[in-house]
Amino acid sequence: TCGRCGRRPSFGTPSSPPEYEYDEREGRRNDRESENPRSRRPRRAPVDPRNSCECTEDGFSGSTDTEQAGCFQVNYAERYFADAGGRAGRRVGETVSQYFGGDSSQYSNFFGGLWSNFASSWARSNMQGSAARICYVKDPSTCSVSRPSSQFPGAGWRSCE
Repeated sequence: TCGRCGRRPSFGTPSSPPEYEYDEREGRRNDRESENPRSRRPRRAPVDPRNSCECTEDGFSGSTDTEQAGCFQVNYAERYFADAGGRAGRRVGETVSQYFGGDSSQYSNFFGGLWSNFASSWARSNMQGSAARICYVKDPSTCSVSRPSSQFPGAGWRSCE
């Protein structure tokens, strides 16, 4: 035994840090990832390829935690206009900083956020017809109809309709 926890060391595993440390003073395990609320969720078992395109029930798409279970509604126009407004606002911010002087990233972030919020709220109120119901799939690597998520790298989504 190693003398620390009373267990035999396993030499067949790669030399990576353990998922937890054993606190000898208190006699319990100490999770290293306990500060991260996403890490409190249980790890997923491998997905059967026949069920890989089903909507996730726990929010995990592959190994990515999307925090979205089942089908939900997304407004494509709202996302598109938010991105376009943010890009245009950042350009305006850079121009303003060159004219008035100052930190270009500060102006760029301010105007980018302002224009992004304005454009997305406009699209939300004026373009309700561009909404669709989607879900993240259990295993995007084996689901042929899933599309890669731009918001959660490693996750995949499909239409619920």
